[in-house]
Amino acid sequence: MQKIIIIICMSIIIVLALSTALVLYINTGRPPSIDETERQVWKSIGYHIILEMDNEDVIVYNYTKDSLLPFGFGTINDTGEIVIEKLYGAPLLNLLFWTDTASGTFHDGVVIDLIGFKKYFERIEDLPDVKIKTFTKNPVHNYEVFFNLFEENYSLFKIANVDWNALYSEYRAKVTEQTTDEELLATFKEMIQLLNDGHTNVLTGLQSGVGSKREKLPGFELYLDNQEKIKKNSKNYLSQKTKCIINKHIEYAPINDDLYYVRVNDFYATDKQAIKDGLTKLQRDLDGISSIIVDLRLNHGGTDYFALQFAELFAKEEVFVFSKQTRVGDYDEFNEPTNIYMSPADHALKAEKVIVMTSNVTGSAAEVATMAFDQMNHVTIIGETTMGVHSDIIMSILPNGWIVTLSAEKYTAADGNVYEQIGLFPDEKVILTEEAVLKGLDTVLERAIQFVK
Repeated sequence: MQKIIIIICMSIIIVLALSTALVLYINTGRPPSIDETERQVWKSIGYHIILEMDNEDVIVYNYTKDSLLPFGFGTINDTGEIVIEKLYGAPLLNLLFWTDTASGTFHDGVVIDLIGFKKYFERIEDLPDVKIKTFTKNPVHNYEVFFNLFEENYSLFKIANVDWNALYSEYRAKVTEQTTDEELLATFKEMIQLLNDGHTNVLTGLQSGVGSKREKLPGFELYLDNQEKIKKNSKNYLSQKTKCIINKHIEYAPINDDLYYVRVNDFYATDKQAIKDGLTKLQRDLDGISSIIVDLRLNHGGTDYFALQFAELFAKEEVFVFSKQTRVGDYDEFNEPTNIYMSPADHALKAEKVIVMTSNVTGSAAEVATMAFDQMNHVTIIGETTMGVHSDIIMSILPNGWIVTLSAEKYTAADGNVYEQIGLFPDEKVILTEEAVLKGLDTVLERAIQFVK
């Protein structure tokens, strides 16, 4: 009997192991076969991207002057829409986190994204012949690719006051053929922390890696460490249980008959139809409400498209929100700016008073929403200065499979200023204290309620 139990247990273990191996195999990114009769190769201006495609499939490469590595794979449909379905290798990342991601619509060397921003490409005869074109653990090769990704693409060197090129020899001396992964990662951390950029990271696994942001504003840790408590405290001011839309990205409930509270947890939704349906429901439920409080304090970001779609729900007229540029040459050389505008949604809310609450955690796409709200005359922004991280995150792969994220763009607000690493200032500063949090109070929300009385 004991032998039978052992055999059964071993059989279960083998089945589970084989099943796991099969799942990982299925979710390992492998390049499609490009039809040579339809093959085209396009090199981006800025962004270190090369597209190899036919009429159905796309391979996305990252390149530098010395390297070319496949980053992801996907499809292109009849309308030109490019969807990245998998990252190269990275089975766990593909399985647990990555979803089909629309990268924009491609026509004649131009990719237009959902907010109308254009990325330009030039057609080339073939993939470039470079020194590093295979995946390798070699520390020196990884250092070279890492260094060049920033040297050729990073957009905020002037803001960070860093001469990246001058760092090459100093840090190259720390990397040899015998350098361990831990030592290499420590070197990368030292280098990117000079940039102090919340969008710059080196990811070595699902929950491991290093970040660049070293200087955090005073309220950052308070909000970050007490997220659930702050959410719970805010509900003490509501007259009903919150409703959720768009897979809980947005929660809302009335404070009284003519005042609603809307918390946007993040802007990470990418399904256009789901966003449209959710915001339509929000509009119906808040139709006729004269005052609304929007809480962006715990919102780390997401997509600019979702952020602008949300803000348009409150707009009363078309306004200029920000301009966006790509680094295309030297550290301070950018292409012509693309102006991003916002128009009222088809069924925009009629609220006469809108209070937007921000914190030091409010970042990225949530700051795009804040820029949009700042252009509306009936909106008052209260709370604390936002995080100050605006450029889209540009993702790249190193020869050892680590993922690097960096900023390759410059966002300029409607007032003509760049607020990267500075943050957006509220109309009225209201600080949430740890004492208030522990007492179950939300003094920022209390002040917002006073504003609309």
